[in-house]
Amino acid sequence: LIRQMITEGNWEVARELFQTGVQQAIATANAELAIDLAVLVAGTAKQISPQAWMVEQIEAATLGFPKHPKAAVTHHYANIIAGKLAETQPDYQTNALDVWQRHTSTWPTEESTNRIRLNIAAFFAKQQNYEMAATELLAISADSPAFSTAIGQLVGVLSSVVLDSKLEATERRQRIERWVQTIRPKLQEDNQWLRQWTLDSKRLALLLVQLQLESQDPQAAWIGTLLR
Repeated sequence: LIRQMITEGNWEVARELFQTGVQQAIATANAELAIDLAVLVAGTAKQISPQAWMVEQIEAATLGFPKHPKAAVTHHYANIIAGKLAETQPDYQTNALDVWQRHTSTWPTEESTNRIRLNIAAFFAKQQNYEMAATELLAISADSPAFSTAIGQLVGVLSSVVLDSKLEATERRQRIERWVQTIRPKLQEDNQWLRQWTLDSKRLALLLVQLQLESQDPQAAWIGTLLR
């Protein structure tokens, strides 16, 4: 019936049927039906413009059965649709952030979470909440395809955090020392960051050298590691 309504372009009835179907799937613990419905909902975003109800139904289905093997990848459709809505509807940006954060908290080890962390970091950077942005970027693993993009964003974020000309000297030093101490263990623990040199990661290393020189951190020998 849902497919028939989609074929006929009767989207209001289709939306109601999706909602009823997802509710019934959850009530009867029918994970397969819930995920199938969520995938079908995601497909409608290719036929009509993205709408908030699509996100709501995909989330209801996937968060209702978060351990289903297809739950994370299916929920990622909600991430994408929410992002498109946020681009065209500024009032939806906070809603999109909530969707993304539910994804990262529910499926923290999925590769889709690394990609979504880039979105979350960009959101926080736009709000000038640079520390939250950097925290998200630092959570992306070095073996992720999203890592190189994360490093590029991190260079800009850290520059905004510690190189702000309006900062007083004391606050600047405190920020520098905090971020040097936060990032250094990631560079030292397995050297994955140092092995994946890109132009952005070189810029990051040089920025950290500058910060290390300005800080009162005792491990000045770390500069040698960065330069090597």
